Amino acid sequence: ITPVFHKESIAVIKKYNANNIIVSTINDPLELNGITNYVGQDLLQSGRIAAKLMEMIVPKNRTLLIIHLDEVFNNSIHMQLKEKGFKNYLEQVSKNNYKLITYSLQQSDLYKELNDLLNNTNTISGVFVTTSKGYSVAKIIENYPDLDIKIIGYDLLDENIKYLKNNAIDFIIHQNPKH
Repeated sequence: ITPVFHKESIAVIKKYNANNIIVSTINDPLELNGITNYVGQDLLQSGRIAAKLMEMIVPKNRTLLIIHLDEVFNNSIHMQLKEKGFKNYLEQVSKNNYKLITYSLQQSDLYKELNDLLNNTNTISGVFVTTSKGYSVAKIIENYPDLDIKIIGYDLLDENIKYLKNNAIDFIIHQNPKH
């Protein structure tokens, strides 16, 4: 199974285990007894890589945003692990003293929330988008050409590639190495 919905997946896996059904997870790891295999990226390491990339392009003592977009954070283990890896690297390895702010938003709230934030502060220098919606953030930030805000996101969607090519997104992390 692909345990996208954390709580629901745990319930299903427990039922499978009770019936002696072998369980393998794909794409999202779960720390749970009864899972035989996991196939997918190391999401904690993925977040650490994003933080290291961010450190390379954002000056010291700046504010970084972590944005979880269009998913319920408490029920999305993949976003939690990416954030944990990102924070872990910045706390344990980096000496750049970044201030971190985390937002869990729906697409419908992104425009207002991000515009309000950008209009009221000038210390934001980086945004880590833990989902494939980096293009949504880039679309808003491009309206602020005087701010030098770096963006790191996930997945080679056409919209993300478009913003990567015009330098509005700085890095895209993707889990299909052939692509």
